[in-house]
Amino acid sequence: MSLETELLEVIDKVKKSRFFTGHFEAGLTDQEVSDIEERCEFNFPPDLKLFLQIGLPLGDFGPYNSIDNFPNWRNDPVKIMQDNRQLLEDGFYFDIENNNFWMPKTWGEKPETLAEQLAIAKDYLQTVPELIPICAHRMIPVEPCEVGNPVFSILQPHDTIYYGYNLQSYLWNEFISPGKWDEGQASDYRDIRFWSKLVPRPSDW
Repeated sequence: MSLETELLEVIDKVKKSRFFTGHFEAGLTDQEVSDIEERCEFNFPPDLKLFLQIGLPLGDFGPYNSIDNFPNWRNDPVKIMQDNRQLLEDGFYFDIENNNFWMPKTWGEKPETLAEQLAIAKDYLQTVPELIPICAHRMIPVEPCEVGNPVFSILQPHDTIYYGYNLQSYLWNEFISPGKWDEGQASDYRDIRFWSKLVPRPSDW
């Protein structure tokens, strides 16, 4: 089965699901995709690009009713990415300040002051793979720019999990059958630089 056929089938199931309360508009054109990628200085992974070109999802995604669930890439893509980076930074800052979070194997010895700790985290987050928001705090990495990257759910580093081993399994888990996850096998989850470290155990940090 081709990727396009698979995505078309998944999107059809999403539209019919009681867990999906949004809607789909016409998909992004080639020119719109090129403009977004140029302005944001990244390339959509091929599967996410195809998904957004089949149809652009908008509105609330389901039972959580959090704001700005689906990014409207036709509005202000630069702000979408800026807001997502800020969301990630804020989550790290919260855990560093309130939950004694630190990654000594990655960041080195923990400084004494909070300001120094936050500065190290901020600088480091500029070097890790960019994450593109799919819906609210569900995100997919741009690196590698290939089909099959896992989808992360990230509120804070202490609250980081996989929400799908690829885009299709994410859509299934989020919108089609939240009570019966498509977890796949451990080998299905591509290792993503830095972000995958947050998922398993603090001993890996």
